[in-house]
Amino acid sequence: MEVDPGINVQEASIADIPSVPCELALPPYVPGRNYAELAHLTSSDTYFEDFTPGDIIEHSRGRVMTLEHVAMTAMLDNTSQVHCNQYMIDRNPEKFLGGKLIVYGGIPFQLCLGLSCPDIADNAVADISYKTGRHTAPIFAGDTVFASTEITGKRDYPGRPDLGILSVILRGHKFIRKNDAFEKVDIFYLEREQATKRRSHYA
Repeated sequence: MEVDPGINVQEASIADIPSVPCELALPPYVPGRNYAELAHLTSSDTYFEDFTPGDIIEHSRGRVMTLEHVAMTAMLDNTSQVHCNQYMIDRNPEKFLGGKLIVYGGIPFQLCLGLSCPDIADNAVADISYKTGRHTAPIFAGDTVFASTEITGKRDYPGRPDLGILSVILRGHKFIRKNDAFEKVDIFYLEREQATKRRSHYA
């Protein structure tokens, strides 16, 4: 079975989003402390002031997925057979997407976050929320994952003049060979908010 990147995905919504009490613990800002002496430990272009809504950052690194995903899935105690039972798939490959083991979705989630972090989160102190996210195509062993980040908004962090809130969309993709060319396939979508240091206070 081939992946159809043009398949229609219906939008959905929840009328009443349940509220889950949660308090974000952030490191305090200490006036008078010389934070600038440690500024060389992080990238100089990933402070709150460096981002502009509308910017799209194509993260340069890629990460190949190997069969190690089977062991990683087992460590998480995920027993879904589509992630670990190749015998089952080999007996009826037409029934299972791609005729291969599908990589557990938490792994491409973490791969995409990791690929994006050097470029947008090197001066972040916390992820505040993941508003919505979805997997748009599976990945398999042998696929190389890439990511991009779209800056969608910026605002002040209430009560923390040293920080700002950055709103972004993180997208993951891979390339599949079609005849003599490679075709980009989107695999992941995440709306994310993070608390980011301001250069004015830390550099």
